[in-house]
Amino acid sequence: MLDKERTLAMLKERELLARELHDGIGQMLAAAHLQIKSASELLARGEKALAESCLRRLADVTQEAKESVRTYLLGVKASSPSGGDSLVLSLRRYLRWLQPELWNTCRGHCPSRIGKPKRVNASVEAQLQPIIQEALTNARRHGGADSVAGDS
Repeated sequence: MLDKERTLAMLKERELLARELHDGIGQMLAAAHLQIKSASELLARGEKALAESCLRRLADVTQEAKESVRTYLLGVKASSPSGGDSLVLSLRRYLRWLQPELWNTCRGHCPSRIGKPKRVNASVEAQLQPIIQEALTNARRHGGADSVAGDS
């Protein structure tokens, strides 16, 4: 039974990775390919200014892809077991990793009245963490957020 659960967990992780690659990196690579093709055709027609514009967009797309891979890998690393950290501590670590390069301000707050963050069921934590990380990524990537604040 335990082997079956491990196998299912591994297959779910592979599915999540495949979805992330398809929805994120795959689309960015397709956009980069289109920019390269456009720039090539524009250069062949002698339209240097428009080709330069395509190349600038290509640089933006490749930078976004690099950032996307980095953010994904940070999320994977943050969700990996680290000395039995609670969900709150793991998310705080993830926010610290995100802050320097991705956002001007990135903080989580645990009110003092709560005291030491309590652990929830490990399977619940394992499901919540990627959801919260994806919400943070979406706030930045799709919402254009340059800061985030929240209570943990």
